[in-house]
Amino acid sequence: MDGGGDPGNSQRADPGTGSGRLRSVNKTPQTKGPQQEIGALRMCRALMAGLTVVASMVIVGCQSTAMTSAKVYIQQNDWAQARDQLLLAVAATPQDTEAQMLLGVAEATAGNLAEAAAAFDAAEADPARFEEASRWRRKFWVETFNLGLGALNDGAYDEAADHFVKATVIDPQGAMAYRNLGIIHERQERPDEAIAAYETAVSLDPEDASTALQLGYVHYQQARWTQAVEWIAPLAGAAQDAGYYRVLASAYDHLDQPDDALLALKSAIELQPEDAELLGDVAGIYLRRDDYSTASGYLEKAFALSPEDNLLGYNYAISLMRIEDEPGALEVLEAVVANDDQFADGWALLSQLYLRTDRIKEGQAAYDLAESLRDQ
Repeated sequence: MDGGGDPGNSQRADPGTGSGRLRSVNKTPQTKGPQQEIGALRMCRALMAGLTVVASMVIVGCQSTAMTSAKVYIQQNDWAQARDQLLLAVAATPQDTEAQMLLGVAEATAGNLAEAAAAFDAAEADPARFEEASRWRRKFWVETFNLGLGALNDGAYDEAADHFVKATVIDPQGAMAYRNLGIIHERQERPDEAIAAYETAVSLDPEDASTALQLGYVHYQQARWTQAVEWIAPLAGAAQDAGYYRVLASAYDHLDQPDDALLALKSAIELQPEDAELLGDVAGIYLRRDDYSTASGYLEKAFALSPEDNLLGYNYAISLMRIEDEPGALEVLEAVVANDDQFADGWALLSQLYLRTDRIKEGQAAYDLAESLRDQ
């Protein structure tokens, strides 16, 4: 199978010849994924809306003139003037973590996010100031993140990416911003950048299984089979999503690990027992092993579920022929060509069965039709 191919053009293996691989999987599995969680932090806007400046206006005798002036400007909501004074205060007394925290607020208000992050880092180094400074950092992170979220939901990917990058500047530990950058890179078909963003997100939040699974899927799309297995295999069971098992089986198939592929497919079937494609893929592995009896059992179920699938019917007929059930094979092939009278391979195989049962005229007619269709 070729990761990322067109499902309309993907070909199932012809198990009658023992060649080919499992179907291509080029759709994101339906597990709750990054795309469905991008709104998870909307609630933070309401939580942070009531956050107000808590800097004390009590003038302490030992405070610098610059710090005193800064607090006056803060009371007047003049953060530009306050910033100038706070820079002087921090330069004079860098160990003043209150000044560092307020400088972080002033820098963030001015849009200087790297400087804000540095100031918050200095403030958070003081255990007594950590919680308060962290709340301020979180406030600006959420505001920036939500700007990106709105742009992402509007399809303005470049604008969204710009906001999410800014969010990573003010708080490099915010995994959700990296996760959403990964989404944008995926949608803009930049897989390497998506992988890097997802890897950062997972490193910051190892419990984020959906991002780890998505990371594995991006690797799969890039034909990086080993990496796909490494990310998906440990989490597929908890995800309870047949789609990830299907991807995992395909990756194993490319790595020539048919036993593992078979186990993954059977796990998928437990979740979706009436999925004809999965049943057909399991049958394909058994047919490669020349286990036609087992294969025919899966193909019987698959063809009953999807009688319009010519390849399923064709492979089912071959499996029946190999276990010497030619009447059954004949019935299946007649149903296949009745459904699609342009299916050349079906007519060709049907001609063989007609000739074996001395139905010479029908066999010749089926053969001629197959050749005519192939010449078109």
